[in-house]
Amino acid sequence: MATYKKGVETRERIFQSAKKMFYEYGYKNATIEKIAADASVPIGLVNYYFKKNEMLSVVYTQFIQSIKKAIDNQIGKDIENPLQKHIVFTRVFYMIMLNNDRNRELYKEIFINQLVEADISDLVGLEFMDIVRTFDIDITESIFRRLIIAEYGARRELLMNRYDRLDPEKSKDFINFLATIAVRLAGVDIKDVMRNCKKADDLVKKMNIEELKFLITQKAESMETVLRLLNQSDRRVSIVELEKRIGRGFDPGCAGPVLRDMKRLGVGRYPLAHVV
Repeated sequence: MATYKKGVETRERIFQSAKKMFYEYGYKNATIEKIAADASVPIGLVNYYFKKNEMLSVVYTQFIQSIKKAIDNQIGKDIENPLQKHIVFTRVFYMIMLNNDRNRELYKEIFINQLVEADISDLVGLEFMDIVRTFDIDITESIFRRLIIAEYGARRELLMNRYDRLDPEKSKDFINFLATIAVRLAGVDIKDVMRNCKKADDLVKKMNIEELKFLITQKAESMETVLRLLNQSDRRVSIVELEKRIGRGFDPGCAGPVLRDMKRLGVGRYPLAHVV
């Protein structure tokens, strides 16, 4: 049991380090060596638990699921149909991706190089039939597959052409268009499309998305701030507070892992007695 628990903790530490490296360096430059160094594990252990693209796919899928869960919890009762939910999802997705420069660059890597399978097109594929049924549109399975392929290709080309100029607020009409490519191709009346876009705009305003993050939950403070914390003589500093200030978790259990974590963060000598 102890060995299993240690394996689970190691796997999670590697995964969290991968998220951090993706955020700091992008996908291509977040090497297995960097992930292993940040997680304080041998390179072979990273490869044992994950392939690099698998880690990115898990991060991406968890992010998608967190948005969908937030939508259900916050405004689920106000959503009238699956199309509105999909438009809201797409708006929130791009608000988070475009409002952070590092998220923005990583997502650009993802869609240009098609790095993950679980893309928004998969959500369209999973939910598209529910959407078109709402409007009493009857399509065959073969046409359905063609529409999904066309939707993905059109969205990718549009993004590649406009991505660097996109603004999550000023470009909301463009993002609404991205969210409705498939239903437009399926023949949903444009008046119905626009009505649902307007409703989705109102729903998005009701959402609190501050807790939704793609990779990093908090911005790390400077090393000077950490050193001031650690050198305070009037009180001891908890690991919880250090985690909050630095924006990442520490290995639990003993002083040794904490020392290694702090060394990786660039902190040299400090009074360990102040860390609890």
